[in-house]
Amino acid sequence: IIVAFGGNLSSSDCEQAQMFARARAMLIDHGCRLVAQSALYSTPPLGVGRQARYVNAVAIFDAGHRHAPCFDCSS
Repeated sequence: IIVAFGGNLSSSDCEQAQMFARARAMLIDHGCRLVAQSALYSTPPLGVGRQARYVNAVAIFDAGHRHAPCFDCSS
C-alpha cells in the first residue's frame, strides 16, 4: 500500500508531522507493517488565493494478504 500524506491546514509543519505520525500509527495498529517512508518535504500551493505551503510525505506499508483498513478521518 502506498500512502501519500499532504496538507496545509495546520499552523505549523510540526503539527502536520504529528498528524502524519498518527495516521501511520493507525495503519500499524491495524496490522500493516511500515516498509519505508520519505522525509517530509514542502511544496508550493497551486490555485487561486493566498495559501500556506503544503507539507508532504509518502509511506509504503505491507498489509500482508489482508485488505487495507478503511478509516473515516473526517471527524
